[in-house]
Amino acid sequence: MGALRIVFIVLEIVILLGIVCTSLTSAITIALLKGDFGGFCPLYATIKNQANDVSTCNYVIGFNAVASLLAMLFGIARAIELIKQQSRIDNSRNISLVIGTLCGVTFLLAFTSACIVTVGFKSLCNQLISFVPDHLKHRVK
Repeated sequence: MGALRIVFIVLEIVILLGIVCTSLTSAITIALLKGDFGGFCPLYATIKNQANDVSTCNYVIGFNAVASLLAMLFGIARAIELIKQQSRIDNSRNISLVIGTLCGVTFLLAFTSACIVTVGFKSLCNQLISFVPDHLKHRVK
C-alpha cells in the first residue's frame, strides 16, 4: 500500500469520525429539546400553538443516528484495512459502486436534515423575536 493511499485512508477515517461526532450531537440535541418541549417538536414551533408534527424531529433524530452508525462502520472497515495493509474494498467494482451510492444518498439526506433544522430553528427564533415587545428589543447602532 502506497504512502499516498495511507494518507487518504487516514483522512477518510478522520472525516468519518467527524461525521459520527456531528451526527450524534445533532441527534442528541434535537432529542433533548423534544423532551424539554413535552414530546413536541421544537422545530417550526409557534408561540400560540406549541404542538407540531413530531415526525419532523423523528426524521432528524433517526437519520442522524443511522448516519453516525454507517460512518462508524465505514470507519472501522477502513481502520482494519489500514492495519492489515490490504485493500479488500477496492478489489470489487460492485462493492465500490454500492458504497459510493450509499455515501451519496447519505449526503443528500444529511443536507435535507440540516436544512430542516436550520429553517425550523429560524422559524422558532422569528416567532420568539416577534413576541418580544418593541421596547424590550435592544438595537445596536
